[in-house]
Amino acid sequence: MIEIISKIVDQMAVVCKPQKTFICLLMKYILAAHGKLNFRNLSRYGHTSEKTISRNFEKAFDSVAFNLLLIEQYVPQKARLIAGFDPSFIEKSGRHTEGLGKYWNGSAGCAEKGLEVGLFSVIDVDKKDAYAVSAKQTLESEKTSSDKSEDTRVNQYLEHTIECAARLPLSIKLLVVDAYFYKQKYVQGIKKRTNLHIVSKMRNDANLRYIFAGEQLGRGRPKKFDGKFDINDISRLSCEGTIEDKEIKENIDLYSGIVHSVVLEMSVKVVVLEIKRKEKISRILLYSTDLELSAMDIHLFYASRFQIEFQFRDAKQFTGLADCQARTTIKLNYHFNASFMALNLAKIFHHSTPEKKPFSMASIKAYYYNETLLESFLSNSDLNQTLIKRSEAYKLALSFGTIHDLAFL
Repeated sequence: MIEIISKIVDQMAVVCKPQKTFICLLMKYILAAHGKLNFRNLSRYGHTSEKTISRNFEKAFDSVAFNLLLIEQYVPQKARLIAGFDPSFIEKSGRHTEGLGKYWNGSAGCAEKGLEVGLFSVIDVDKKDAYAVSAKQTLESEKTSSDKSEDTRVNQYLEHTIECAARLPLSIKLLVVDAYFYKQKYVQGIKKRTNLHIVSKMRNDANLRYIFAGEQLGRGRPKKFDGKFDINDISRLSCEGTIEDKEIKENIDLYSGIVHSVVLEMSVKVVVLEIKRKEKISRILLYSTDLELSAMDIHLFYASRFQIEFQFRDAKQFTGLADCQARTTIKLNYHFNASFMALNLAKIFHHSTPEKKPFSMASIKAYYYNETLLESFLSNSDLNQTLIKRSEAYKLALSFGTIHDLAFL
């Protein structure tokens, strides 16, 4: 792991040797530590003091460059990659943390007091995996009589997305987001200021109109629209095939067409997913600003968006995303990005094995805990470490408590 981190950091500009050493140790501590991953607990897994860790969290580090270099060099070039963005709620106690406010908590189904972090990721569609690029805290803006908190947050999401999109490889041309981002400010902003097209979901009662394609008759303004779109009447849409969903064990019929969105003030390609369950029929409405994209791809890309949720789950459970004890935005953002960087490294290590086994973050955590513990024993003994580390017994000890054999790492 240290070799990979060193290789990536060496290619980055303005990273001094002490900071490089700290990044290597920090990733190792995060993957090995149990319990809350705050400054004090991380210091217990090495010779770095709590104060030193806290002080280094104030130093700038280009995590976006680190993550993009990691993706570029260790993700197969033939992989179909798309971008994704989604915010997530972070629990936080206290009253003086910067950015503390009321944010939507999906687990509770309501807005709660805490923090929010927006995550921009690159998604591997074929392997059904995601790699974090940038995590950034959403800040609670001061409300005025003319501003709404909803608008200010959308502005922050938009600026964060644009900043990351400008640094993406040109081969990535699609961005997937959830139905919350069906807003003119966000969609039009992405269209005008980036080279990305959006794939997302909209409400079934979205205000859409069919585009008039007939012959213009008579004088006056040319006719643009030809009736309102109704999801319950898909006779005017084209059927693009049927797919079998293994999760819900049902067939899904895909219908598509190009319509005009009143909210977005632009033409979009809509895809209606029709799911028949016995006597009940349910429909889901997806859309894309890329009018040439097939219905199958729109469905596949939007389904891949859920990989971001798995990133939040693994980061919160295993790499301490919600455990930071700092209160300043600088340290919080450093902690959020460090948590996702460790998760990226864990996935890179997993995919390096020739045996295709399911990814298990719990196994990787157990492996690095065992490695740290054994190194602590060996460093305080007079035994020959080289001979011991080459033995089969040492490899078996590293995999103690893991779900899969991880001796390849």
